[in-house]
Amino acid sequence: MTDPNTPYTPRLGRVFRSKLLPALVDWLRAVSANDHTLLDIESFSILLDANKVIAEIRWRLGKRTKSYALTGIFESIEARVLIAYVPNYTEQEIFENAEKIALEIGKSKDEVFREWRRIKPFLRVHETAMQQVEVIELADPKDLVYMAAQQQLGLPAIYSADPHLQRMGAPLVKRRIDNDLRNYARASAVTIGVSFGSGLVMSITVTAVFRLLKSGFDWLLRQPGPIQLGLAAVVFTLLRNPRIRSCFADKWQQYWPPLLELMTPFLLEYCEAQTKTEDSRNRIQQAFPASAKRCSVLKYCQGACPAGNRPRSLVEILRRMQDAGYRSTSKNPASYVRSVMRRSRLFEEFSDDRWIQRSPADRFYHLREDSYIIRPVSEVNTWYADAVRETNVETRLVKCTTAIECLLLPPKRQATAAFVIRGALLAQRDGFPMSHWAPIAKRLYERRGDVVHGNIDSLRSAAQESSSEAMGFTRNVVLQFLVFCHRLQPLGPRRVGTRDDFLELYREVERKFYDDVDAVVKKYKFGWNVVPSPAP
Repeated sequence: MTDPNTPYTPRLGRVFRSKLLPALVDWLRAVSANDHTLLDIESFSILLDANKVIAEIRWRLGKRTKSYALTGIFESIEARVLIAYVPNYTEQEIFENAEKIALEIGKSKDEVFREWRRIKPFLRVHETAMQQVEVIELADPKDLVYMAAQQQLGLPAIYSADPHLQRMGAPLVKRRIDNDLRNYARASAVTIGVSFGSGLVMSITVTAVFRLLKSGFDWLLRQPGPIQLGLAAVVFTLLRNPRIRSCFADKWQQYWPPLLELMTPFLLEYCEAQTKTEDSRNRIQQAFPASAKRCSVLKYCQGACPAGNRPRSLVEILRRMQDAGYRSTSKNPASYVRSVMRRSRLFEEFSDDRWIQRSPADRFYHLREDSYIIRPVSEVNTWYADAVRETNVETRLVKCTTAIECLLLPPKRQATAAFVIRGALLAQRDGFPMSHWAPIAKRLYERRGDVVHGNIDSLRSAAQESSSEAMGFTRNVVLQFLVFCHRLQPLGPRRVGTRDDFLELYREVERKFYDDVDAVVKKYKFGWNVVPSPAP
């Protein structure tokens, strides 16, 4: 057996390259209809962690010498043997780390962003909905979004080198499979290409020979009887002639050995490709954790038609589902998939049979259309996304502050106190108490004031300060506010997301953390009244 880590580059592979595999599979699928026995190609679906995407960007900008070269992961993605998903949070992580990546590889941030835009079309971006995720240990709260996306899409594993995910109990690919994926894509292209090519040639040859024999036989039947007897006598005489038979035998001995010598390497290479395909597939399957249950049709639909993307036709959705490994036993798979998407109420249907998955922000069914949440969620997404992409530090801080102010509902003349107290309350997601976040919130609000009011001296003294704490504070506030939105429903049927509902929820949380809030009020001398919780 050949070394599994050796890249497979056969001579036939120069003709049947891995990038031709999707076209070959589509052709075979078209001629074989619903019979998938001819398509012995398995597609693997995984969720990529941000570290894999960032590693791809580093390699492309820092080490790649040929513009057309691809890593094993992205060559297999291009060959459609790997369907790679990422949560929409991945883009945020790339924007946050763009400056660090650029410094490490000696490139600019714009080049990092440009390379990400080239990579993004190869990936299926999933807009992750908020849900509860069970973990063994909360090693890194930011990784919860990857576990949630993996569960929502029904994927078997997350492909990551992050030790936090392992400590949290996420299903991970057990080892590096880049070379196995590349070998599987290349060997599959050779196997399918040779099978398709030989089958096509055989079909054309057999058809041509049959038509030639039929036309010759028809011509012979149209001739008079004496001519037919004469031709039969000539053929019989030629076949009985020893010199004619000897000539045929000599020609056979002359051309058959060279032809056999020419075909033998290709036949051996074809057999080697089949062996390589099976070995690589087994190694990839062994690297995946054991699946507890089969992926549902709805999860295939969610992966094939992601939220926040363009509407897709039902034919395209079904094709993308089949690429991801979906196989239907229904006589009419399109009708079945259509009924599943309609029953789920997670998709919006257009009149021309196009579909788009609803955004998770649209799934707060317990909130009225005029609910208070509609405005802050939309505005916060805009302000925070702009802050992540912003390169100017002062402008970034202003956008972070504006994003938070959309959520806090400050009383009149108490904007600073509401920003610090309620912001610090919401930011308690990474295991740090309110006392840790309150100074960060106070400093962020002061620096926003310096920028807005043109306090040049203060800005100069703070020019070397990092914005990473401000970004982390803003991210935690936004995520915890979404948890607030989720909490409205169990508090009673009257909670429909009005301003008063959110104010009441804020007061409940302030009473729960009375001691922490009181310490912040006394430290910064805020005029803020909090009613303590009644004694049990």
